[in-house]
Amino acid sequence: MIVTIAAVVSADGKLTRHDEANIYQWTSPEDWQYFTSLIQDNEVIIMGRKTYDAIKGWLKPSLKKRRVVLTRDPKKHKADKHDGLEFTDEIPRQLMQRLSSEGITKVLVTGGSQIHADMLASGLVDYIHMTIEPYIFGQGRPFTPLPTNISLRLTEHKKLNNTGTLLLIYKVLKVRT
Repeated sequence: MIVTIAAVVSADGKLTRHDEANIYQWTSPEDWQYFTSLIQDNEVIIMGRKTYDAIKGWLKPSLKKRRVVLTRDPKKHKADKHDGLEFTDEIPRQLMQRLSSEGITKVLVTGGSQIHADMLASGLVDYIHMTIEPYIFGQGRPFTPLPTNISLRLTEHKKLNNTGTLLLIYKVLKVRT
């Protein structure tokens, strides 16, 4: 199974501007286009509960694209569950084992920061696709809230627009403990 994290960050590594949850107020159309292509290229999309809360207003039910929301209390979201959307309190390793046993081969992790940290710490992530937008916020949620010690290798980079939005694709080499 190939597990990819997709994230868009400011030049100072923030996923959000201040305390707002809606990243689409400051990210570029080019990032959105790239992100939607990643969604189409993966079988399962994994996100945390806070990310789900931020997007649930425009998230449409889909039988084509399965979404899994990691939450401490799946029962709390019973009314939100529909075809293609599930809620679980499984730890990353359990979830990936279950998805693998179901024949899933490509998974996209969309965030947020705690989910990034948990997935990276588990050693399950193969790639990080990071878009860097040309902003400095000074505050906001970081890409990962926990200290990490992970070796990466840049495999691809691309300028997405004239304002300086950059796409960096990293191979995760090793999680160091």
